[in-house]
Amino acid sequence: RIHAQEFEDPKIIIAGQWFEGEFSRLQTELERGNSRTIAFRHATLPDRRLGIKTGDILAVRDVDVWVNPENTDMEMDRYFGQTVSAAIRRGGAKKNANGSIAEDTIGRALREALGSRAFVAPGIVIGTDAGELLLTNNVKRLLHVACVQGALGQGFRTSIDVLANCIDRVLGELQFSGRYNSVLIPLIGTGQGGYPVAEVAQLLVDRAVGFFDSAPDTSIKEIYILAYRNAEELILRDLMSRAQRLKPPDDLRAG
Repeated sequence: RIHAQEFEDPKIIIAGQWFEGEFSRLQTELERGNSRTIAFRHATLPDRRLGIKTGDILAVRDVDVWVNPENTDMEMDRYFGQTVSAAIRRGGAKKNANGSIAEDTIGRALREALGSRAFVAPGIVIGTDAGELLLTNNVKRLLHVACVQGALGQGFRTSIDVLANCIDRVLGELQFSGRYNSVLIPLIGTGQGGYPVAEVAQLLVDRAVGFFDSAPDTSIKEIYILAYRNAEELILRDLMSRAQRLKPPDDLRAG
């Protein structure tokens, strides 16, 4: 409609052109497997960062721990899926010379960590090695967290309280470990859980800032939220820009 000149207000036209440009840029990032970093500084803890990683998660190469949002059965998505779970399973698997899957490294590790349990309670966090992601993306640890619960004939469901608990448990696990400096968290619950991005984004920003405030001695210096789509990046930028405990980005880098 912008190109068809259906709008006369110059502000709407300019905004529309800007959005088209931003959307095209992010689509190019996804097609090329690129990612950018937008980092906001904590107002009173200058060595702490809350930021955004854009685009393809498999293009991120500088974060120690990745969070994998799972269901309470801890059943990872299939290799060819378009979820974070599928990307992590695919990226962490051992490959044959032709690129095909030789070994389900992450899926097997998660099943072994699950043990005799058929399922776990919402909010439970299970850690595994990162498989091939250690070599390709410098990922040192994966934290699989049960964000959604399945019900026969009803699909998956969750609640904002469950998602808040998931975030707190992940950050608590990292605080207890004391071995890692950075973590990447997707917008949990916005896929199968069906929660609005804006609501989960606000929850993640609030919980991350609160974590830094309550644990100033934590080994975690950087918390990143994955923005796969353009709209997600814009929402996160807006929330972080308005957060009183954060200062504007001081860097923009690839990876």
